[in-house]
Amino acid sequence: MALISQIYAQDASRKIKTCLQSKARSGEYLGFQKIYGYIIDENKKLIIDREPAGIVKKIFEMRSRRMTYDAIAHWLNEKKILVPRLYFKYDKFRDDGTIPEMNMWTRTILVKMINNEHYTGKLIFGRYKMDKIRGKTATRVPRDKWIIVENSHEALVSEELFNKT
Repeated sequence: MALISQIYAQDASRKIKTCLQSKARSGEYLGFQKIYGYIIDENKKLIIDREPAGIVKKIFEMRSRRMTYDAIAHWLNEKKILVPRLYFKYDKFRDDGTIPEMNMWTRTILVKMINNEHYTGKLIFGRYKMDKIRGKTATRVPRDKWIIVENSHEALVSEELFNKT
């Protein structure tokens, strides 16, 4: 009985993986994390969220002028721009300028943004794989095995600007 259950689980896992890969190739965003500067529409496509998109563009422009991550973080904190986590939690910028929780832009947040190829209009799927069924250990997959869909959504930054930073 255990062998049959294991075979069934492996078959179901394979089918789910194939289905997800097909959806990714068609440009559906399958990520569990939102991407600052985009919203996910009802068809699972990324569309630009104008307010934070302007912030993302500004961050890339500042970085392309060789401004340090710490200086960019300082500028964002001075302007009281919500960090992505709080922006998504409170669903937009607060009009009164108050910040309900700790709101600190950091080098870590900025490095993740600057290295996120989604901002160039690419949809990327399959960077990690789970080692086992029901496993909790993710292993990084070599880039040549990723599914990368060019121009799946409107880019916030050009490939040139992305490579410059």
